[in-house]
Amino acid sequence: MSAIVRTNLGAAELANGDTGRAFVYLNDAVVALEEAGARGQLAETQRYLALTHLAVGDVASAHAAAALALTLAREAEAPMDEAGAQRVLGQIAQASGELEEAVVALEASRILLSDQGNRYELAQTLTGLAEALLAQDRRQEAHDLLVEAVEVFTELDASRDLARAAGLLRTVDA
Repeated sequence: MSAIVRTNLGAAELANGDTGRAFVYLNDAVVALEEAGARGQLAETQRYLALTHLAVGDVASAHAAAALALTLAREAEAPMDEAGAQRVLGQIAQASGELEEAVVALEASRILLSDQGNRYELAQTLTGLAEALLAQDRRQEAHDLLVEAVEVFTELDASRDLARAAGLLRTVDA
């Protein structure tokens, strides 16, 4: 099984809430990618590994994996991977109560994604940034970002993401 398939299976297991299986697939992918010298692909795998660590509450390991993902993405000159790593660093900062750091990382992700044309990833980042802004009681800024995210998720028929963004928007508007 290829390392890319392992990464994708790890990401799917994480999305399904099975962090144990996610760790197995992602750690296997890391080993295979390191052996192959595929540092560019390793950035994405490390990002999913960071999210898995965050899901089990291991903030220190999550931060280490996300920081490595960011370094690898920059080395590979891969702006999409860099944006993804910045988004995860923002999520980690928010989970740690470091709201200003979260906003900085999520803004960096938004700037990178604005130039890439990937509206789905941009809407994901907008939703995360809105959450960080809400935690700072910056409701109007959060509202504007969520309106944009809801529009994108609606156009793309991304129902799970739409439900999350729309729910946050209802919270802001309440």
